[in-house]
Amino acid sequence: MSAQRPQIQSDDAKDPERLRRVLNDILNGYSLRLEALEAAKGLVEMEVGFETGAILAAGTAPFTADGAGVRCSVPFTPTGLTLLRLEQTMPAGQPVSTNAHTVSWHFAAGPRAGEGALHIDFVSGLATDSRYVMRMGVTRA
Repeated sequence: MSAQRPQIQSDDAKDPERLRRVLNDILNGYSLRLEALEAAKGLVEMEVGFETGAILAAGTAPFTADGAGVRCSVPFTPTGLTLLRLEQTMPAGQPVSTNAHTVSWHFAAGPRAGEGALHIDFVSGLATDSRYVMRMGVTRA
């Protein structure tokens, strides 16, 4: 179950003190998330670009299971993945809320122990016929 996302209501803006409290609560939540990321053992930032087609579903391009889809080579065995940023680059100027997306992934071991490929199986909430750049925080043991 996902947590409720913080939002500013129109009533919050009418009273400066109430708005200050709401904004401080939101900033505190982001600070806690950033501190947890920064404290994660072995966090490595990775970035990958991909394009979506006319159909968005696991098993369809670019999220294919044949190894030709969205993937990154890694010289370690990942233990976790956190979506840090998702930017829609085509069509241009479209803001993307990272909080509205989840990432499904798996690791495929390579010929040498401890290295292989991180495969992105699916990213929820994307638009069809678009191009994205995704930054991930990948943890390792």
